[in-house]
Amino acid sequence: MSTGIRDDIANRLEVSDRSSVKKLARFLRGASDTGVLPCWGAIGEQLGELLKSDKDWLAVLHALLEVGSRRALLLFLDAARQRAGVMAKILDDAGRLPVDLQRALVCFDEVKADLPGRLGRLAPSARQLHAAGAEAMAMERQLFRVRVAALTASRFYVPLKRDPNEEPMRKPSDAIERNG
Repeated sequence: MSTGIRDDIANRLEVSDRSSVKKLARFLRGASDTGVLPCWGAIGEQLGELLKSDKDWLAVLHALLEVGSRRALLLFLDAARQRAGVMAKILDDAGRLPVDLQRALVCFDEVKADLPGRLGRLAPSARQLHAAGAEAMAMERQLFRVRVAALTASRFYVPLKRDPNEEPMRKPSDAIERNG
């Protein structure tokens, strides 16, 4: 994750009047003394730990929609699936989501009951996917799970303390000696 996106999201979250949302903004900026920066895996964990109310989740949703980061929204959708009130609001704003995330949304069992009245707000390909039936939606759910797994595979990024070009050159025989 680039620090630009992380900073953009943190800047949007910091203006919230909700303390848990501000804590998330601080977490996104990382530990300035060590240089350790959170990646999507750690950020996903923090969403569930820091955001306690639907109002907190919705404040984050609005910030992410403003920034427009597909990866952040993908992670948010996955984390918010168990919160019925948040999912209802996501359905209300579904037209603001990127098309690939609208397609994922129509496949969630968590929104199945509320979806029919809101299909008109979705992109044509999301509506077509919904109409295609269970098999097509199962494939789309699998794609969503794979994307989330790939995105959350890394938890933290630790920048190098020194320039790799300044590292002493090692001979291939050094690795053989160490590893037997």
